[in-house]
Amino acid sequence: IDINVFIPFVLFHALGTATYNSTAGWILLVMMSVLLISLGVGYLLKPAIDKDLRGHFPFLMGGFEGGLIGYPLYMVLMGTGLLHNIATIDIANCLYAWTVLMPLLTATNKGSVSGKEILKTALYATPLWGIILGIIAGMTGLLPMLINSQAGPLYTAIMNMVSAPVSALILVYVGYSLKFDRKVLTAAIKTTGIRVVTQAILLVGSFWILSHVVTDRA
Repeated sequence: IDINVFIPFVLFHALGTATYNSTAGWILLVMMSVLLISLGVGYLLKPAIDKDLRGHFPFLMGGFEGGLIGYPLYMVLMGTGLLHNIATIDIANCLYAWTVLMPLLTATNKGSVSGKEILKTALYATPLWGIILGIIAGMTGLLPMLINSQAGPLYTAIMNMVSAPVSALILVYVGYSLKFDRKVLTAAIKTTGIRVVTQAILLVGSFWILSHVVTDRA
């Protein structure tokens, strides 16, 4: 129920209250570039990883955790009122996940995959519907209109009620699912080190582009 109901609603609210303008467009472009470059670096560095683990290594380099960990942690630290900040960045991650990551990951696991299978997987993913409806509600202004209407307090109360248990439930589930294996931990530490270095370099580049391009345009 957390993934199929709570998370889609949180994603809908976050994307529905996000700001859609030229700045958001630049953030989308920069973040998508970061994700694709990270994936490319992962493919280039595959030979440095153990043979039985290198197949999935590129997918660990590109992409950021949003719905299951990112949003719950962000709500704990910043509150639900500021979810629109992370949502602007997460739009690129959502597009990357469903148009690039999922097809490549499915093909890696199954050897081959048809467009029909990918589409079927996407259509049955309730978080994706939360993303799509949230973007529509945000770009058309429907959700901001609802929040500012007489029904706004009711919507806000429902949102707070739904989002309250998300953080705890997800973190408990993740903690319970952890399994410690020396071989896996060694590969994870190595992958984490490579990813941190790669993302640090890309972070500097992203800040430079956004600080110059977005600030100048503003």
